[in-house]
Amino acid sequence: MPATADDEQLAADEMLIKRVQSGASAFELVYRPSPSWPRSSPQSITGPPALAILDSSFNPPTRAHLALASAAGEAAGARLLLLSVRNADKALAPGDATYAQRLAMMRLIAEDADAAVGLVDAPTFVGKAGILREAYATLHGTKTSENPGLVFLLGLDTLERLLAHRYYGSPDAMHAALTRFFALDGDNASVVCARRLMAGDTIVSEEKEQNLIKTAEEVASPGRVSLVDIGDDLARYSSSEVRKHVKEDDQKWKILVTERIADYITRHGLYRV
Repeated sequence: MPATADDEQLAADEMLIKRVQSGASAFELVYRPSPSWPRSSPQSITGPPALAILDSSFNPPTRAHLALASAAGEAAGARLLLLSVRNADKALAPGDATYAQRLAMMRLIAEDADAAVGLVDAPTFVGKAGILREAYATLHGTKTSENPGLVFLLGLDTLERLLAHRYYGSPDAMHAALTRFFALDGDNASVVCARRLMAGDTIVSEEKEQNLIKTAEEVASPGRVSLVDIGDDLARYSSSEVRKHVKEDDQKWKILVTERIADYITRHGLYRV
């Protein structure tokens, strides 16, 4: 049976994944929404705009991902959906979409978000920031010294991991790494975090938010970490809920994802195990 266009794309993506995992490449741009991305046009001579990065496992992408990708608003002129093929916490579980399948779904949602799609092999945001600064400067044809800024779009649970010293070896090492991460003359990073509402724990969530912001302000200037609402319904959407409902053959999972993502999951029989 001849290979389909989807098969050929998966094979090409698997090669890019292996390049990144092997260390042959620190970053790979998998998809761009226009030939001139991240420039607004091929003739643009303006400096690089801030880059908004939505870094997630995309297993699968949900409507919440789509809303969060737009959360940076005018603060960022270019958007990137980023998949790390090495995560500090997570390994592939039975029934998970492969990395290549996730890239295929990320392309679908990237078209809706007017975003590019990229691959990186780094377990922490601090490690990713340096790689992305260099890659972004190369893509834009500018010097890293121009340092336009990186806006990381996170969920509350991910912000909690960013501020957890167990990923840095010690509290002092975390303080040093995050100080550089947020500093204007360092990685010039900021964080936009979506609130996550869970049934019955609104007060707990608010207390957690306040504690995280307080921790962040120990290493970052005020305003470097901000919280946004993406809507109560969307704030409850999660990839784990999608996987759970698919496995249980509960069709309500289809409202958590876009129509094209639902079609992809169904056609490829994902998350049934």
